[in-house]
Amino acid sequence: MFNFLRDLRLHVKVSLLGAVSVLITAIALVVLAVWQSGQYHTLAQREVDKLISADLDHITQGVYNLVRSENDAIQQQIDYNLKGARHILSEAGGISLSTKTEPWTTVNQFTGKPSQTQLPRMLVGGRWLGRNTDPAAKTAVVDKMTRLVGETATIFQRMNDKGDMLRVATTVRTVEGKRAIGTFIPAVNPDGAPNPVISAILRGEAYHGRAYVVNAWYLTAYEPIKDKTGKLVGMLYVGIKQESVESLLRQAVLQTNVGKTGYVFVLGGKGKQRGRYIISQHGKRDGEDIWETRDRNGRPVIQDLINKATSLKRGELATERYLWQNPGEPGPRWKIARLAYFEPWDWVIGTSVSEDELQTYQKVLSGGRARMTSYMGIAGLAIFLLIGMLGVLVARTIARPVNQMKDAVETIIEGNLNQTVEVHSRDEIGTLAQAFNVMTGRLNQTMEELRESEEKYRGIFEQAVEGLFQTSFEGSFLSVNPAMALIAGYDSPEELISSINDLRQQLYVTPENRDALVSAILERGEVLGQEIQFSRKDKRKIWVSISAHLVRDEAGRPLCIEGYLVDITERRLAEEALQKSEALLAEAERVAGWGSWEWDIANDTIYVSDGLKRLSGLPLDYPPVPLGTFINDTVLSTDRVARRQNLDEVVRGVVPHYDHEFRIIRQDSGQVRIWHGVGEVQVDATGNPVRIIGTDRDVTEQRLAEEALRESEARYRALVENQVEAVCRWLPDTTLTYVNEAYCQLLGKSREELLGNSFLDFISAKNIRDLMRHVRSLINHPRLAYYEHEVASGAAGSVWMRWSDCPIFDGKGNLLEFQLVGMDITDRKVAELALISQREQLRKLATELAMTEERERQNIATALHDTVGQQLAAAKMKLDALAGDPDCSSKNGEMAKAYNLILKAISCIRSLTFEISPPILYMVGFDAAVHSLCEKFEEETGIIVDFTEEADAKFIGKNLRGTLYRMVRELLHNIAKHADAEHVSVALKCVGTDFEICVLDDGAGFDATEVLWQGNKNNCLGLFSIKQRIEYLGGSMTIDSRPGAGSRITLRVPLHSELPEDQGAA
Repeated sequence: MFNFLRDLRLHVKVSLLGAVSVLITAIALVVLAVWQSGQYHTLAQREVDKLISADLDHITQGVYNLVRSENDAIQQQIDYNLKGARHILSEAGGISLSTKTEPWTTVNQFTGKPSQTQLPRMLVGGRWLGRNTDPAAKTAVVDKMTRLVGETATIFQRMNDKGDMLRVATTVRTVEGKRAIGTFIPAVNPDGAPNPVISAILRGEAYHGRAYVVNAWYLTAYEPIKDKTGKLVGMLYVGIKQESVESLLRQAVLQTNVGKTGYVFVLGGKGKQRGRYIISQHGKRDGEDIWETRDRNGRPVIQDLINKATSLKRGELATERYLWQNPGEPGPRWKIARLAYFEPWDWVIGTSVSEDELQTYQKVLSGGRARMTSYMGIAGLAIFLLIGMLGVLVARTIARPVNQMKDAVETIIEGNLNQTVEVHSRDEIGTLAQAFNVMTGRLNQTMEELRESEEKYRGIFEQAVEGLFQTSFEGSFLSVNPAMALIAGYDSPEELISSINDLRQQLYVTPENRDALVSAILERGEVLGQEIQFSRKDKRKIWVSISAHLVRDEAGRPLCIEGYLVDITERRLAEEALQKSEALLAEAERVAGWGSWEWDIANDTIYVSDGLKRLSGLPLDYPPVPLGTFINDTVLSTDRVARRQNLDEVVRGVVPHYDHEFRIIRQDSGQVRIWHGVGEVQVDATGNPVRIIGTDRDVTEQRLAEEALRESEARYRALVENQVEAVCRWLPDTTLTYVNEAYCQLLGKSREELLGNSFLDFISAKNIRDLMRHVRSLINHPRLAYYEHEVASGAAGSVWMRWSDCPIFDGKGNLLEFQLVGMDITDRKVAELALISQREQLRKLATELAMTEERERQNIATALHDTVGQQLAAAKMKLDALAGDPDCSSKNGEMAKAYNLILKAISCIRSLTFEISPPILYMVGFDAAVHSLCEKFEEETGIIVDFTEEADAKFIGKNLRGTLYRMVRELLHNIAKHADAEHVSVALKCVGTDFEICVLDDGAGFDATEVLWQGNKNNCLGLFSIKQRIEYLGGSMTIDSRPGAGSRITLRVPLHSELPEDQGAA
């Protein structure tokens, strides 16, 4: 093959060389582009994966933090509830055990296994709690706890030395709806592990957290109950069902989107809810047990997820890849889940996304890489063809002059030495032709080579950016390049050489610098980087850096100076600007009242800034001195040892930073000032301290202001202490931070007993719930607020106080504490209570009056029926007898008229008797009387009436029946007169210990507020009268009506409001 190439013609070789070179280059470029695009593809895919991973971390961490925040808020509420329950138990008289025992059938709340035991009766305030399982019946203490704090509460009794705790009074219910009395929490769980609640209580500690209560998980708080001897006899519990808390978070989790099909889910981690969906996709599978779910390969997916998550530490995240198919999806897909475990709730939180969504980005990147590879291949082919054609043309330009030279050489061989070749190219072939043409004249050839060499040197010389020069020792330029002329401000090297005759005087700003430069070159042979100021042609001064060396002749004698220089004017200007900045810094130190210093530990030398010199009254030329000298010159004699000790402690590593306050005495005025110094120690590579850099600041005015503030606060305290009103301050957690003497006298406590404790500890149980609601409102919405409640005063017994709460903020608007000022309003409250008592007496008198009116109605009705009615009946019978007497036949007309009058009188007597006191009301009952009234109303008005009875009305006394009956009749009368109704409903029912009557119509409706307003001249006297009468009986009337929407009027009266029959008859 090499022989084949050797025999090819020159233009073919050149063409082939160009084509192959271009082909190899094109292939290399394409391969390089493909490789580089692969690198970029890998890098881009890695970055996309990082972004997706970060997004999954962000979502998972966000849900985790949301759950943790809700748990903290609920736990804080439970702690408040526990504090309230503690007060209620204390107010009830505390816990003790009776000498009497009670047999119990106890049930383990975990296993359901029953057992028998005998325990002392647990007493609260000396009374047995009982064994009440009926939620409708009251249980002492725990019902009050639940009513006040709004959640479940339990009192436990210790069963044995192991610490098993029995529920003896509780509001927690079983699945049957009964109180969970008799269930107990064992000291050891079924798995053999100690129960965390019992363990904490046995240690004398409170337990706060999640716990299993009877049949569900609760967020709880437990604390020990001890008797007067300090012995643990039980524990107190309050809690909130976790399921109710979970509902608050459900919507937030369900609304979290992850890509197109991703979602956030929550699974149970351990215990009974292990493997159950707590929150599923769209909430469709909530509560479903998926613990045994396996993928198509038999892998227990959910078990792997939960086992990995529950092994995580707090705040850690894990990743799991698994195959999964949701209901409604065509097939299983590979998914990636980011997992977190919230141990307090036993929640496994996962953020899941399908891998096929993530692969969309990979397809986009792969497509881009393929297109780039195709474009590079096409571009390489085009370059190959183009360069190949150009190679052929170049080969021809090379081969043609070579052929001409071949012909010329053949002619020279024949003896013609004057042969020349006409070649005008300047490449190697042209050079060869020129050498050929001057072969006959060696001198011309030598001169030509010398000229070419000089042109090469001249190009380097003239194109250099540094100023190149040669000077004589006398001070004239021998040669310079264009850059040198430009630096000196001349248009050309020739102008510079001809213009400068004496460098020392014409170019050097300081002529002595020229002398020093020459002397240094003659002495050392060279100088490097010497900075000298030049004067340009335009008289502008510049700074240059000169490097030069001595040039000697063949004999070694100094011939000239040769070198180069660089314009460094901009650098020098920057250095000057730096110096100005340092001067500005010193001025800033002076204005701000601080200065800086640096202590060189190894050399025991301290350097101080001008600002610090001004602060201390030192002269500005004060030199660097040893540290001890500087301390003696500035620091007050009584503070010198302390300052030196503080600095030495920093050097020894006793304290990490220098932070010290001391006094100095100014050297210029003798004035004593207060300084505050801070500093940082710097160490070398071995960790040894080498210097301390710090600042000292004059804080005299600040300390004087603080002293004035303390004096002002002292005057404020003196003023507050002399107030007759009770004054205190408390933090948002209700802890007292200040109390005046009046407050101490009010509660009968000393300052030591009050400060640091919650003011809720000194409030009676009956006020605790309202006061806690008031405190929460103040914390959520700080404002000036007023509140009144009764206080058990140590000096004056029970007094009523009116409190004003005023929030106190810091300079940034953050709430610090509240100031409470209380005024004794006992006299006002006594007057109010007297007024209430009078109103109650008035109500009782009104009730007795109503009962008396009812009895009189009965008496009148009886008298009408038994006297007038009977007499009219006798007169009717007499007339009937006379009608058959022949002697009276002539008076039949008058007798007929008298007979009709008697019939009408009898009818009127019967109607009047029924209206005054319907016999059916007392003979049959209230419900039958109302039913009859409804039927009569429907018959007379045509309005449809539905009557329903859901209560036994026989418990309603006779005196109360008539009053309620007339109220119902009045309501029906109003409907017929004003409502324009088509349908009426009357319902009787019992609600607890109250009897309720509800009258509903579909009529025109009305504005209840306007109708019952006493100032309204057009109001309905009937409704207003009914409202007054029902309230006199201790009951109430509620109206639900609006124009165009009908009305609903409900009468409710306590069954015990009826006066005794014998009392009513007195």
